[in-house]
Amino acid sequence: MNFEGKNHRDTLKEKLLRDSKDLLETIKTDEKLKDIYTKLEYIKLGELKYRNNIARYEADDLSINAENIAAGLKTFVIIKTLLENGSLENDGTMILDEPEIHLHPKWQLLLAELIVLIQKVFNMHILLNTHSPYFLHAIEVYSKHHGISKKCRYYLTELDEEEKTAHIKEVTGNTEEIYKLLAEPFDTLELI
Repeated sequence: MNFEGKNHRDTLKEKLLRDSKDLLETIKTDEKLKDIYTKLEYIKLGELKYRNNIARYEADDLSINAENIAAGLKTFVIIKTLLENGSLENDGTMILDEPEIHLHPKWQLLLAELIVLIQKVFNMHILLNTHSPYFLHAIEVYSKHHGISKKCRYYLTELDEEEKTAHIKEVTGNTEEIYKLLAEPFDTLELI
């Protein structure tokens, strides 16, 4: 809940329903977002349309209730819609809770690069958490490739079983600690 009593879903819905910008703003934004739109072209995304206050996903001859599209695809559609209607703001904040869920590793890489490009273009503060080594590594690689790695910080949540508390530890420059934890399940299977 935010200070106005709205929850996350209501705020997102408002942003998704936002009308597009004027023509001049659209032209400026389209040029600024050219690299991002090029990446989105890899996925033949449809569009989010609202009819009678119901979100519909439309692609080619397909029109279905947006609730019925795959969760991974929904992530890309939401990002595309927010970009197109001007809802993402310079120096804004985006919080992504395990955005790689329900995505094939190849699409995890694409999403990671989109997130990095959004940060670069909008200078956004992006907070995200992940349990995917593919996704984490992609964020690191694309951040370096697109020249924003100095802006990135990496943290690890550690549980203290005795105190029953969690501690946040910065591991920027030492993400091997994260990969070690993410590899533990594979190590367990190797032992079997």
